[in-house]
Parts: sequence; C-alpha cells; structure tokens
Amino acid sequence: MSQFHKPPASPLPATPLSARPLPADFVASLDAILPLGERKLLVEALTMSAPPTSIRLNPYKIASPPPGEPVPWCRYGRYLPERPLFTLDPSFHAGAYYVQEASSMFLEHIVRELLGDPAPATPANQASQAAQTASRPHTNPGTPAAPLTRNLPAGLRILDLCASPGGKTTLLSTLAGLDGLVVANEPVRGRVGALIDNVRAWGLGNTLVTTTDPSAFGAVPHFFDLLVVDAPCSGEGMLRKDPEAAAQWSLANVTLCAGRQKRILAEAWDALKPGGILVYSTCTFNPAENEEIAAWLHENYHCQGVDIPLDPAWGVVRTETQGIPTFHFYPHKAKGEGFTVTVLQKAEGKSKHTKIAFSTPARSERSMHSGKFASDSPAYGGRPSQPGKSASRSPFSPISRKEVDALRSWVDQPDEMRFECINRTFYGYYSRMAPDVKFLSERLPAVYSGVAMGELFNYKLRPDHALALFSGLERDPARSLFSVAELTEQQVLQYLRMETLDPALFSEGINLVACNDLPLGWIKRIGHRTNTLLPQALRIRM
Repeated sequence: MSQFHKPPASPLPATPLSARPLPADFVASLDAILPLGERKLLVEALTMSAPPTSIRLNPYKIASPPPGEPVPWCRYGRYLPERPLFTLDPSFHAGAYYVQEASSMFLEHIVRELLGDPAPATPANQASQAAQTASRPHTNPGTPAAPLTRNLPAGLRILDLCASPGGKTTLLSTLAGLDGLVVANEPVRGRVGALIDNVRAWGLGNTLVTTTDPSAFGAVPHFFDLLVVDAPCSGEGMLRKDPEAAAQWSLANVTLCAGRQKRILAEAWDALKPGGILVYSTCTFNPAENEEIAAWLHENYHCQGVDIPLDPAWGVVRTETQGIPTFHFYPHKAKGEGFTVTVLQKAEGKSKHTKIAFSTPARSERSMHSGKFASDSPAYGGRPSQPGKSASRSPFSPISRKEVDALRSWVDQPDEMRFECINRTFYGYYSRMAPDVKFLSERLPAVYSGVAMGELFNYKLRPDHALALFSGLERDPARSLFSVAELTEQQVLQYLRMETLDPALFSEGINLVACNDLPLGWIKRIGHRTNTLLPQALRIRM
C-alpha cells in the first residue's frame, strides 16, 4: 500500500469452522428465509470459508488511497489479500485506517444516498470518486418505499446508540465532517475504553462519547437528525468469525434479543427529530430480529420505510415487509460477514399506543451484556451524572482569555475552535458543535468529547496524546510550538513499545513522533534523556 507500511501476515491462518458444527436449530431456521440451495451455500460459507479482511481509510489523514480491491458500497473501504499483524503497522496506530468488516461499511452508502455527498473534499476522496461514479447503483426492483420528506441539514447531529468498539462511530465521524456532531454511546462501561481509544485515534474531534442506558436519551427529545442502532443480537452473521457465537446461539436467545431490541428502540425513539432517519442493523439473519422489528416499529410508531438503491453486482438481498425494505448481506452472496439493515424515517407523533409492553424486562436484559451496565458512569473521569436527568452543575470550568490564547497556537484553525476545561484538562471543539457538547454534557454521562488538548502549567501546554492524533493539529514549522521527529518504522515500534530511543533523534523539548508523515504521539527530550508521553494503556507488547 502506497502510504502504509505493510506488516507481516499473521502467522495464524484462518481456521475453517467445520470442526465447530452449526446449531441444528439455526440450520433448520434457515428454511424460513432461504431456498434449499441457498441454505446449503450459506452453511458452507459459514463453516468452510474464511472471512475476508477489510479496512476503511481515514480521508483526513491520508493523501491518496492505497491500491487494493475497493469495497463497492464504501468509497473508503479496501479488501486486503491477507490479514496482516495490524499491531505492527504504525499507520494503524496513527488512525490512518480502521479495521472493519466490509458489510458494516454499507452504512456509508446509506448516509450518502440520504444526504447527497457529505464527504470531505480531500485528496483521497477526489482520487476515489471517479471510479465509484462510473458504477452508480441501480434502483431496486419492486414496490419502492416512500421517498424522504426532507433532506437532512448540514451540521448533522448523529447518535450512535450502541457504539463500541467504534467502527460505525468513526465512519459517521468522517461523514459528519467538521460541522457535525456524533454522539457515541456505549451502555457497557467495560467496553467504553476501546471506543474512546478509537475515537481519539480517528482524530476528527467531532465526537462526544457517553456511557449510559438508552433511556437516558429521553432527556434530549427531538435532538438528533440521524439515529444509528447497531443492536445487540444473536450473532448469526458472526458464526464463522467468532468461535463462541455458535455455542451461545439458541432460539431462546433470539427471542430475548428481539425483546431487548424493541426496548432499546422504544427508549431512544423520542431523541430522534420528526423527519429524522433511523438506521437499524444487526449481525444476524433471522426475521425476528430484523423484519419483525421493523414491522413492530411501523405498527407502534409513526414512521415509514426508506428504500436504498443497490447495484445487483453487490449480492445484497432485499426483502420487504409491510412496505418496509430490509437489506441482507449473506456471506455466500456478498463479500463480507452476515449483516442486516433497515432504514426508516420518523413522522410526527411519538407512538400510536399509550403504552408498549415488552416481553423482556429491562433489568434482566442488562445481564445479557458482557460487562457492568453503565447507569452512573463518571463524567470525564470525575463526578457521576444521573442518566435522564439534568446535571446539578456543569462539568465545565471557567477558562481565561490567556488560557485560550495558549491553546489557540496548537490548532490549525484557531478561529473555528472553542476551548473548555474539564477536571483540569482542556478540550477543543469546532465552533458549530461546541454549544451542543455543552448542552449534552450537562444532561448525559459524558466521558470524552472533542479533542483532549492537555493541561496548562504557567500557560504552557503539556499536550495530551489525543492532540498528536488530531487532524486539526498545527504542524506548520513556522507556527507550531514543537519539533517533528520523523522516525523509521522500526524506531516507531520501539516508541510504541516504550523502549529507550537515542535522544539524538529528537530536538530539545516537546517532539511530535511521526512515521511516513503520520503523527503517532509525543516524546520530550530533556538533555541526554527522553520521556515518552505515550499512555501506558497503548503500549504494544509484541
């Protein structure tokens, strides 16, 4: 790849899953959704073939897309011929790309179809637009769903409700651009750390991370233009990728998941604006968690299905229930893992019934998560916020004009940025999103937002690791307050292992560590020694 280091391939080849037979009830359930011949092909794909490896590029950090087979429904997606050891690739740690399953990247095609083309005007985009324009998707045959009643505005407010580890969040961050705001919520507190790490590495500074139950978003009614719910599910689409998925699958779990999915959607529904868009997806095949959920929404809430154009060559299967299209990615037809998605538009009104009963109580659903449920997670590492209630006080501390001036020197668009202080750490926000971040942080348990700039000592910034990865960092040598140390790939791996590096590689004071012009972190030289400012949690051990 032109700008990326190509790390060695993984020494562990993909193992066919034939040694792990699929659950008999699962195989039998396929009779209801696929013809016999198709069912056999799907079972073979799940048991005898290895999943493809794909990445999604960060157009804010790369000058041109690398060579490789494009993911046809995502301009930033690329298939790799083999799975490398990503841990040994400096570009991976720099946030130049995200390792994401190709089917999930269909979200980009959905958003582009709904919003036109919100993608940033970057060299990577311009290089890839021509190839994709030549093969625009064909509209689906059959009865189309109702057209959109309005276009979504610039300055999008997007909620990714079940966000960790951050694949869809970082994709949405790219599409929202620097005028938009993505709220990435992860209900399981034990999973939110990975989400923050990936948001920080992606480096756009347009994301607010929260960790709370979906019911907490009742505190911000009619706030979001786009609601993305990649719901916890029975995981049928992951059967060839995840060894535990087959062991955990059961018909009872499908029923339990469907009940939980209804609760999640019901509790978040009010947060979506009338006319806003819901993108509901699972990594499973069965109708109970897909078509039947869409039909339930249509029956209980004022909403309508939205059709999305497809290219037949993609192999995506379209079904329709009560006039609502659903799109299926089957591994034997589309090049990706199992994935199902439905798009709906909200009309006026909250629900058609005064009360909706769920077959699965909310409390028992929480035990299904693989971690402690985050109902009282601390805000920005400090005071807890109660979900669904306004905070008793703002998490933001006053900031002086002199402090603002000290921070402005570190960003390349200072006039477009606003700065705040939370628990002695300063954060930067693009101007358009700053009021929304403050509003939401006073009502929801927020744990990260914007870009963490660092701490000021006598008006001198000790930069946070996030600032090194921020796409808006000021790197012009004539204006920047640090030196740039361009290291070899081997030296960068030493840095990422937190091994001792020769001080002669660095200038006195703060240095930005880079490889192939991609920033990776900070290091400080003090005379004949250096102090690596990489967070201990990001240290690699291989």
